[in-house]
Amino acid sequence: MSQPRALFPSRLRQGITDAFSAEELITLCSDLGVDYESLGGEGKEAKARELIEHLVRRDQLAPLVAYCLSKRPRYPWPEGSNEVAELSATPSLDAAQTASATAIRPLSEEQASLQRQLVGLRENLRLIEERMSEFVEFTAVPLQLVKNKRQTEARIAELERRLAGLARD
Repeated sequence: MSQPRALFPSRLRQGITDAFSAEELITLCSDLGVDYESLGGEGKEAKARELIEHLVRRDQLAPLVAYCLSKRPRYPWPEGSNEVAELSATPSLDAAQTASATAIRPLSEEQASLQRQLVGLRENLRLIEERMSEFVEFTAVPLQLVKNKRQTEARIAELERRLAGLARD
């Protein structure tokens, strides 16, 4: 039996508190574009709660869940996490469309796996681009870094095609 939707934020908060250190929570906020210091509360659990509430108010919970799944794939995240994470890669939907999309068609295991791989590859690409930006001239960028960027972009495109094909089926 699936857990009630009302329990999802609570279980997600507990998961974040268990799976991430205080320093990692600060990094998580930074990676998601949220100012950690502006979140209310004291301590890791309170900050995690405020982060979730902040993102729910902005209809941005999906990127947080995708981040958590990519950084701690072996952690037992709350039931429904894969479905929520998938929404971060789909075009913006209104609340009614989002609810009906997840209710009608849950992710298959293959889709969930591809989605997690995409999140990880996008993070890798971001890190590669960040590293490349440290070089003043493009000619100074190590060739291996350029090669890794191209391979990562190709892999992302391949996974996106596979996901699109699975979505049509």
